[in-house]
Amino acid sequence: MPLLKAAREEDRLVILDGRRNELCSSKIRRVPVSYKGLVKPEGNQKTSRMVGMVTSLSQGCFRALTGFPNSHLPCYASDENPWEGCYANHTRHALCKRNKSFNVIDNGTTEENAAYFNVRLPSNGFSLARYRMPNWRVDSETSCGSLSLAAEIIHEWAEANPEKSFTTISSGYFFVPAASLRRAAKAGNIVVGHTLSPWFSEEELRSRVRQLDKCLTYGVPSVIWAATRPEWENPAYDSILSEALKLVPAEAVIEVPYHERGSQSDHTMGVNPLGGCCEHKMVKKGVKYGRCVVKGSGACRLACGATFLRRLRRAA
Repeated sequence: MPLLKAAREEDRLVILDGRRNELCSSKIRRVPVSYKGLVKPEGNQKTSRMVGMVTSLSQGCFRALTGFPNSHLPCYASDENPWEGCYANHTRHALCKRNKSFNVIDNGTTEENAAYFNVRLPSNGFSLARYRMPNWRVDSETSCGSLSLAAEIIHEWAEANPEKSFTTISSGYFFVPAASLRRAAKAGNIVVGHTLSPWFSEEELRSRVRQLDKCLTYGVPSVIWAATRPEWENPAYDSILSEALKLVPAEAVIEVPYHERGSQSDHTMGVNPLGGCCEHKMVKKGVKYGRCVVKGSGACRLACGATFLRRLRRAA
């Protein structure tokens, strides 16, 4: 399955098919770095005070244009069909956002939903020096890290802030040119998270592993984000996951258990000696859920992959 391509122009971001035919485009909005919708040094509810958020891209991943099996399913699960969605995350955020025209997988692809997909770039430079936060996630909340890589957006954040670490989480929907990967590797402070889950088809899983292998080939630090849920069954998944795990050390594997309405499944992989994402559990109104940090229990040991990146930099 040919991957999508992206071209960043002065005033718009263009999405193309594998033959570089234009499929759609979105206007680039220029805002100050201090604009709340672009930079959130405090992070979100889950990463609060542990990992900041940069959302140059948001509310659209373009999965619907990929042609992968099940790429037509809505991004957010519903009460009627909790199995919908690429991770089937049945969360409060998903339920409140779901409506007739809002759908992350195809936001930005038609006139009807074009306004939902956001492209914001700073009007006053990419420096984050005013913020003390050392670790940042870029273009991973409701978008796809491979688009940020292909459009070379994360590169500008990283190059302007060499003392900070930048993680982007990729579904591998976009082709990333070799030059862009070399630039990311040269920056030295970018780590790419590659998502895997039994929910995806064998074809898509193998495509994602190829993107992981390609990043590693060009020297881009990479980690695996493995979404787990005991109820998911996929005969091909275990062998594909085993192949992927051979490409990275155990410390570069982040397990992300299934979330549902604020609760979270237990961790089952036990690969990373530092634990998994949201392994610190809290109980609120009888519901167990995960966060990056719990008061009195210490900080997150993974930092969305920044911990592994720091280990690589020390070894170098």
